[in-house]
Amino acid sequence: MRKLMFFLAACVALTACKKEVLTKGTPFQAGQTVTISVGAGGGGNAKVSGVDAGSSINFTWDEEDEIKVTVGGSSSNFRLSSGKGSSNAEFTGSMPASGNTFNVQYPVNTPDLRTQYQEAGKVPKDKMLFTATNCTIGGEVNLGMAYAILKLHFTGTQRLSQIIVETEGYSSPEKSYVLYCDVTLDGNPTPFLMVVDPMIAKLKVTVYDGNGPITSFTTSNVQNLVAGQCLSMPTKNVSTAPIEDPGCLCFTALQDNSKVSMPSASELNLEYYKYGETVNFMSWNGSEISLQAEEKVYIRVADENTNSCINRSFSTEGNLKVSGKIMCLVKSNGQFDEGTIDFNCFKNLFKECTITDASELQLPDTYLKTSCFEGMFSDCRSLTAAPALPAENLAPSCYQNMFSGCENLSSVTMRATDVSAENCLYHWLEGAGTNVSGTKYVHVASGMATTIQNTLPPESGWTAIED
Repeated sequence: MRKLMFFLAACVALTACKKEVLTKGTPFQAGQTVTISVGAGGGGNAKVSGVDAGSSINFTWDEEDEIKVTVGGSSSNFRLSSGKGSSNAEFTGSMPASGNTFNVQYPVNTPDLRTQYQEAGKVPKDKMLFTATNCTIGGEVNLGMAYAILKLHFTGTQRLSQIIVETEGYSSPEKSYVLYCDVTLDGNPTPFLMVVDPMIAKLKVTVYDGNGPITSFTTSNVQNLVAGQCLSMPTKNVSTAPIEDPGCLCFTALQDNSKVSMPSASELNLEYYKYGETVNFMSWNGSEISLQAEEKVYIRVADENTNSCINRSFSTEGNLKVSGKIMCLVKSNGQFDEGTIDFNCFKNLFKECTITDASELQLPDTYLKTSCFEGMFSDCRSLTAAPALPAENLAPSCYQNMFSGCENLSSVTMRATDVSAENCLYHWLEGAGTNVSGTKYVHVASGMATTIQNTLPPESGWTAIED
């Protein structure tokens, strides 16, 4: 088991080229210039791989590094004076008060250990706390920290929001730090680096999903954990349950680095929340939302607001699935009655979006308006699964160009029994399925095969069938 130790030697800098050699414990005066030499091994960010108790934490000094020197209730910052990029450096500053001993802290500002670390087991050095007390001029002190690794095994179906690790057993309550670790379920044991102070008694672990805490447990007594020691704790199994689906319009990322936005949406009173975080819808002006694979974002109009006409287009990157109630963009509860939407309401809503699957998108079956879905998925070239079109009575131009240019589409379900409205199916499958070999099918209501066949592009391979 290795330890991380810093060896400090302090001396008084009298001139730029000459330093007085002092014996250990020599008193110092307020305002006296002192140079403190700090030595540390290794380099780079702190990183622990797996749960090997032999792992260690090392780093090198950067040009902007400072340490805080405290005497009694007074403190001052010492700046790096030499040793940039190496494991040995000198810090120079003025003593804040007179005395015989001083304390040292790095970094100068006590870090907020609640920072969410996106990469488990990896923490930048400025997110750790290193301290040494009762340092003396001419003496050597060990400036160190303690860290522990907790291994958790997750089983479940959703993304957790956070893990909070609290240290218990301190004589000073202010030292009971809380740490946050951001995790995604993968079915494998997951190591977490936890920066803690020496002499802790126990670690209390609380696991959260989007609805709040789902489990909490306390580790066995780990009294006398010393500076630099790595503690490997047993695997803990944690089961999770899915958050209730709010049912509104939902985008699901099918690959990493997918994105959703809606330019010029600030007037629509929309709100969103990302599945797996605390269930709390937040106001959305249409700005870009980034998603990793399997992450979801839900979008709806804010409570007590209505949008009779959206008439804007989403913009996307990556590979996405869209599902849920589209009417939640009009009413937050998704309810639909006569007069709810206006002309052009969802026109071009997903035009040119990188949507692969829309099979679970729920569209209204009554009270359609002129051009309400016109061009909705036009030029969605990656679309392979379309939503069902349940309406029986169509409005003028309501499905015009709806799937035009969806070159990978091979099947559509359309239940209309009255298609007499002007241009209601005009070019609705124009240029669709051109990348699909063989027959492509439109599933229609009984007795409608011939009527719907007459709306399909000739010699395009599309065939209307009744089922």
